[in-house]
Amino acid sequence: MDNETSANSYDAVIADLESKVASMLATIANLKSLRDGSVPIRSDDMSVKIAPQRSGVPVSFRHDAFFGMTATEAAKKYLSAIKKTASVTVLAEALQAGGWKTASKNVTETLRVTLGRHPDFVKINAEFGLAEWYPGRRTSQRRAGSGALSESSSEESSD
Repeated sequence: MDNETSANSYDAVIADLESKVASMLATIANLKSLRDGSVPIRSDDMSVKIAPQRSGVPVSFRHDAFFGMTATEAAKKYLSAIKKTASVTVLAEALQAGGWKTASKNVTETLRVTLGRHPDFVKINAEFGLAEWYPGRRTSQRRAGSGALSESSSEESSD
């Protein structure tokens, strides 16, 4: 093997190792970010790694995954993907990182009120989940024309 071929072989190995080191450093930065509760963004494909603080495996969304959606559409898409309840703070950060736009000055509170009033969502231990996950759950509903609350069972047949 001549010196030029040998140098090219070393260059290829060095480039491969440098790529792996860069990938490991990015992974470490993302893990630190997740540990601290923020939402890391991968710059290589502009995917957003969105994960609740207690999540074992992050779910990736494109930076525009929630663009043009309503709050309820975006929240439903996010919760369906992570398959667990999430706090309103985590939801707000994740939806905004995924491109959801709002003119609200207090995004977290607006999202809390919107999801709290929507029949597709339930609040379980201060976190929101999808109502379809809890088919036998009893819900409070306002009667039309009355301020009184009544207990009604959500025993509708599921699809």
